[in-house]
Amino acid sequence: QSEILKSSQTLAERLLEAYAGRGTPQLAERIGATLRDALGAHEQCSVKARVFRDQRGFIGSNAGNEIADFVVRERIDPAASPEVLHLAKDGALLEAVRDSVLFKWVERLRRARTLSDRRTLLEYGFAVLIKGTGTEGPVRAEALTAAIESVNDHESELIAFLRSTVLGGAQFGDPRKPANSSKWSLVAKTAVRRFVQWLAKEDLRFFFETVMENTPDPHGRQAFWNAWLEHPRMVNSCVALSTRDLLFLRSRGVLPKDAAFSRVSGGADDVSAFLLRFSTATGDLIAIEFSQVGNAAYFHHGEAFDKRVGGLHRPLYDLSRDLKNKSTEIRPPRGLSAHWDWHTTGWQDRFSSALSLLLR
Repeated sequence: QSEILKSSQTLAERLLEAYAGRGTPQLAERIGATLRDALGAHEQCSVKARVFRDQRGFIGSNAGNEIADFVVRERIDPAASPEVLHLAKDGALLEAVRDSVLFKWVERLRRARTLSDRRTLLEYGFAVLIKGTGTEGPVRAEALTAAIESVNDHESELIAFLRSTVLGGAQFGDPRKPANSSKWSLVAKTAVRRFVQWLAKEDLRFFFETVMENTPDPHGRQAFWNAWLEHPRMVNSCVALSTRDLLFLRSRGVLPKDAAFSRVSGGADDVSAFLLRFSTATGDLIAIEFSQVGNAAYFHHGEAFDKRVGGLHRPLYDLSRDLKNKSTEIRPPRGLSAHWDWHTTGWQDRFSSALSLLLR
């Protein structure tokens, strides 16, 4: 309480370090009030001392949670917390703080009311929990699950942020590609499906509104497929660009930086494709739409298509040999024409009935 000590943090901080790591609850109870009173006399004190003074429990059993909440609120990198918080690098208290950061971040993310607050928390979470050095796989996966679940389907700005951040990082990558399956194995299946659905919706938007910007869609194919992207059996999507379309998009500067696409060649090299994969109890179904008029939709048996072509996200497809291969094609169910034809009256109802039958 002396004038000298009021201008110095040394004694109070040493006492905190001594008793926080080694003291018993009974000892903490005895010295707690005295230390708090002493710290209250300091106008300028360390983060560690402020937390103790303000939360009234630095040396209690809840210290890790309280400091972790402060770390998240102030957006402090847990990796830098020993220096920032003046904690012992190998101490039990620092370990408790790091163990609690994910929990406190998720708690704050779920309570965030505004889009701006959630964006800030998402950026912090990706920086320190998902991309942070030394983050363990289960923590990273739980953080990504919480991030995906925190975003509503109509919040296009946050979806775009998640999409570009995840696809552009080495931690997870595109969940639709087999090479990344192990990275996504610990992420909740519901979150993976939701993220894949967002990717499929962006693929569809990119295909019809960017690739086909100058091609009319009088039959409403975009709206039809957009509704089917909500189907629980939709599991994968892909856009394959023709040489002409790719050059055109690049020349206009409208090819998104995070655009994931395959290529398609054959014919006049001017037909691009949009591929969807549905999983059923009896085998998968591949649906393919084309960008140019006069190309009917194709539906393929999934296993036959995989064996013949190699599945979705191949670097290159051949228009005739792969995407329009008759040997892997599913013929339209009875009641449709000989081909999957968009141009006949009432096609939406017939297609919906046929797909519902095929996807049982």
